[in-house]
Amino acid sequence: MNSYELEVPRGRAWIDIDLPEIKGMPSRSARVAANGKRLLVQPLSKRTTSAFYARHVHGIAMRACGLAFTAPPSIKTCVVGGFTQRTDPATGLCIDTYLLSVVFDRAQFGAINFNAHEQVDPVASVGKFTVRRSMTTTGLMRPIITFQHQDLA
Repeated sequence: MNSYELEVPRGRAWIDIDLPEIKGMPSRSARVAANGKRLLVQPLSKRTTSAFYARHVHGIAMRACGLAFTAPPSIKTCVVGGFTQRTDPATGLCIDTYLLSVVFDRAQFGAINFNAHEQVDPVASVGKFTVRRSMTTTGLMRPIITFQHQDLA
């Protein structure tokens, strides 16, 4: 369940986002054959799927932050946490697991050229902010501990 909190006296917005599951990402790619007469469908590798998922969830975090910064100008910091549901191997139960936690600064966020959004890599952009993530070079995302109020005192 998504949630948010505005901490107006401190100029902060806190947003928690229930991210989509990686199993919901496309598992195949399609392109038209050179002769233009056939559609070629190929499975995506796990590496490609992981990289696609990482880009997708980082983009979701940036989008949420952008929406938060349309709120009162007194909001100078937006903290976004992204979680998904994974099976806890110790209990076999499905639990919320955070994959991403980012502290966005309004001025720094405003310096991103969204007029050329196709040139902006969400993973690289988020990396310019204070971020907690455990991600392999192939885009596989592991659980993290999210930022808490006391971390930003």
